[in-house]
This record gives sequence, C-alpha cells and structure tokens, in this order.
Amino acid sequence: MKKSMNTCLRLLIICIMTTFIISLFQIDAEIFAGGFKYNTVTFVCEDGVSTSDCNLLKTAAYRWNGISSKRTLKYDGTKGSYNLYNAHVKSSTLYKHSNPAVLGEIIPGMGCTLLSGCRNAGINDVWTSAYLRVYTSNFPSVDRSLYMAKTATHEFGHINSMAHTSKSSVMNSGLSKVSTLTSFDKTEMKRKWGN
Repeated sequence: MKKSMNTCLRLLIICIMTTFIISLFQIDAEIFAGGFKYNTVTFVCEDGVSTSDCNLLKTAAYRWNGISSKRTLKYDGTKGSYNLYNAHVKSSTLYKHSNPAVLGEIIPGMGCTLLSGCRNAGINDVWTSAYLRVYTSNFPSVDRSLYMAKTATHEFGHINSMAHTSKSSVMNSGLSKVSTLTSFDKTEMKRKWGN
C-alpha cells in the first residue's frame, strides 16, 4: 500500500511539473497567420454611415497606426468607394445582427474578381478585401460612444491580424470596457508586424 502511494505521488509530481514546464514555453496564439499582407490597408465608410460614426471609425483605425512602421490603416476619403483588389476595407454601422451578443465582425474576402466577387476567407488566408461591421443596435443603451470606440478598435485590430485574447486588451471579446490599446496590444502588433 505504501509503495503504491509513493508511485502515485511520484506520478502526480511528474504531471504537475510537466504541466508547469509546458506552460512556461507555451506561445500565445494572439495573432493569426493570415489577413492583409500589404503595408497600407485603406478603408472607407459605407454610403449612409453618419459623419459622426465615420469619424469614430477613423479614430478607431488610427489608434493602430504608429505602432509598427510596417502597417498603416488609411482612410480613403471617397465615401462609398470600394476597391475589391487592393487591401480595402468597407466599414459600416448600418447593419443589424440577429444575435444581440455580437457587437461587431469582420467578413474577409480573397480571390476577388470583377465577375464573381470575392470568396470567403479565413484567419489563415491572405485577404484582399473585408467588410468591417459594428452593430450599434446591439450596444447597451448607455455609453454608446464608449462601446463604439471599443468595438471599432477591436475590429480594426482583426484587420491587423490580431486575434481574440483573454488578457486585458482591446482584443478581449465581449462587453469589455477597454477601449484604448494596452501595452499588450502594442506588443502583439509589433510581434506581428515588427517595429
């Protein structure tokens, strides 16, 4: 009996030590391999988006600029214009989502042609275009501008190939009150794109 308890205790210690060592060397997958590969990604506000919402979208995008010299988000200025072939993002606050928990989403495309449009793309594919949607109708009735800032900044993070995280970050999904980039966000941006 004593011998089997010692064996069990040794196995337990080995399991705990192995788990600890693995956790030390585990790499967080908080960036994804795919996305836009261009240094500059241009975006527009869809026709019908209010000037104030468009300004909030621009502010959210520009929060990511200046962290890496190898990635810039740039507003096109031509409201409603959209180029499927050149790293273009069409942003909007006009749509509603059937799931009230969804505050925003990115719908990426790849392999775009004039005749057939774009195929859906995943996080490991190279994107040529994307729709960025912020579902303002799903925001809580208070602090609309705070949730707009957080959600739009979060979605533009996905445009930069940033993935969801459980850390204190604008990339933490859900109704987090983090609306500005944290040091974690900036570190991940540099890890993906360099200085």
